[in-house]
Amino acid sequence: VLYDVTNRESYDHLPTWIEEARALAAKDVVIMLVGNKVDLAEAQEGARQVPFLESSQLAQDHHAMLLESSARTGASVEEIFMTVSKSILNKRLNAAAELERLNRPETVKMKSEWRGRPCEGSKC
Repeated sequence: VLYDVTNRESYDHLPTWIEEARALAAKDVVIMLVGNKVDLAEAQEGARQVPFLESSQLAQDHHAMLLESSARTGASVEEIFMTVSKSILNKRLNAAAELERLNRPETVKMKSEWRGRPCEGSKC
C-alpha cells in the first residue's frame, strides 16, 4: 500500500486502505506499506510530512512490512518486490508443509486385548 512521505493526507488514509485490502484478499495476505518520494523528502528540508518512526509504528500495529522508496530514482524498488515475493513464497511453503504434516498418517498403537482377552489375528 503506497503513500507519499511528503503528503500527510495520503498517509492518513492508510488504515482504511489496509482494512480494505484485508477484507478483499485472502486471510494470509502479505501487506507492505511503501513510503514513496523519499528523494523529495531528502532534497527539500521540511518536505517530509510523515516521520519514518510513525509509519513504522503503523506498520507494526497492522502486522505489515514497511519500506521507503523513490520511484523517480528507483531507490528500494527492487527490494520492495523481492521482500514481498519472498514473504509470499515463505507463507506458501509453510502452508504446504503444514498440510503435509496434517495429512501424514499417524502411527496408531493397537491394543493387544479386547474385553480382557488376548486378540487373535483380526478378532479384537
